Amino acid sequence: MKKIFILFLAVFGMFGIISCSGDDTQNTVEEINLDEQADIPTNLAITNTTLTWSEVEGVSDYRVYANGEIAADVTTNSFDFSDIEGDKIIFTVRAMAPSGTQNSNMSVTIAYVANRAQEVLGVKTVLSENNMDLFDSDGFAEELVNKGMTASEFGSMMNEYNLLMDEMDSGAIDLSNIYDAISSFMDSMDRNQIEAFISPFIKFELRTQIEAAIADYEQKEDNYGYNYQETIQMNQNILDFLDDNVDEVIRSAMIVVDYIMEVEAGISNELVGSFETIFEASSPDQVNIDLAVTVKNELINNLKDSIPELEDVVILNYTIVAFMSTLSDEVVNSEEMNITKQTAQSLITIELLYNYVLAIDSSYINVLLDATQKTEYDMAEDVVILNLTLLDEFLEDNQTLIEQMDDIYSAEEKEEMFFDYQVMAYANQIIMQSPDLNESEIPVIKTIMENNIDFNDVLTIQTVMDENLNAVLDALITSDFEVIKKAYDIASLDFD
Repeated sequence: MKKIFILFLAVFGMFGIISCSGDDTQNTVEEINLDEQADIPTNLAITNTTLTWSEVEGVSDYRVYANGEIAADVTTNSFDFSDIEGDKIIFTVRAMAPSGTQNSNMSVTIAYVANRAQEVLGVKTVLSENNMDLFDSDGFAEELVNKGMTASEFGSMMNEYNLLMDEMDSGAIDLSNIYDAISSFMDSMDRNQIEAFISPFIKFELRTQIEAAIADYEQKEDNYGYNYQETIQMNQNILDFLDDNVDEVIRSAMIVVDYIMEVEAGISNELVGSFETIFEASSPDQVNIDLAVTVKNELINNLKDSIPELEDVVILNYTIVAFMSTLSDEVVNSEEMNITKQTAQSLITIELLYNYVLAIDSSYINVLLDATQKTEYDMAEDVVILNLTLLDEFLEDNQTLIEQMDDIYSAEEKEEMFFDYQVMAYANQIIMQSPDLNESEIPVIKTIMENNIDFNDVLTIQTVMDENLNAVLDALITSDFEVIKKAYDIASLDFD
């Protein structure tokens, strides 16, 4: 009986944490533009001194960038760059959208490289010297140069990579040396060179490996109930996906790379040194709490400040949805999913999580550590009071983003989402309990729910719960959590 009562009190104390979220007013996601965005120009190609790309539907203007600088605004999907000087020119293109629509994100890169054939031979030499076991070394080298990687740049990058691998394989765990090796490797190449390295892996190595897997499966006969044809078809679907979306896949990979590079750039030698100091502690109770909190805050702020822009994460999510659709062999309507709004909500949720972790300070940890030395009931009491106090402060400090996240979806969209979610939840239960029913009954279930549930009542209940939560927290704090303390006093009594 006592254990059930303790569990009830603990759940009560943590309820608000799992049902609410917030963020501090110094938020990263300050403004969210949910307007439709133009598609990214794809299939960039260079013939002699002419850059071309596929037309973007609904767009009549394009902005061409050369080495990161605006080169021209054009009204066709081609650009003559014969007037631009340089032995290496890296191009990107952005579709300029009409009023009411956002401009596209930046395209992947393509490069003009002087003495191209010589550079390709030089890259092949570096590949051979580093014993890179590639399925298609010719295609790999060609694509590296197509993306603007010269033989000397590739050689320098591989030297830094080998130094990093030597440090990782040394067997000695020295954070400072590992960090210096990683930092040196990252500094040895710029963003364009990283894209140049990723692109041939996706276009050639990945494709060749999948093709080899298909050929291998085609030689096998179905046995023990395993259907190799299904595996072959799934791999073929992946190849088709790459054919149709290779630029989007590369762009998505670069969004992840950009985030990693941004985070890495924000890690200082002092932070690494602090990490080492913490790890050198002989036991957890020897850790300097203030130092640990400082390290935690610096890391979380770095992650928070590096959160990609909404438009970038939307591209990543669109690519993931398209890929998952390929694997499931079902067409997913991305417009119905409203990926932009889902992404905006996800970004705010991530920031809320970061803010919550930042709210945990030295005093919180010290109270928590002290509580572990107390009796079962006293410990539970302290933990509940500690978390309720943190929750109250957190909600107050993060009201701006709570409201911002609530405003992402319209009332009509919220209603549709509510019924879709509830229908799927209840339908699955009903179908599991009634073998005679199947998924074809879901529309009927949804209609019944829509006819018998007023969504305005749902919103009213939500508002009341939010207001009551704040009122309860305020009352608990004003009374110095007297009701919580009394409840645990009662729980600690011996009724046996």
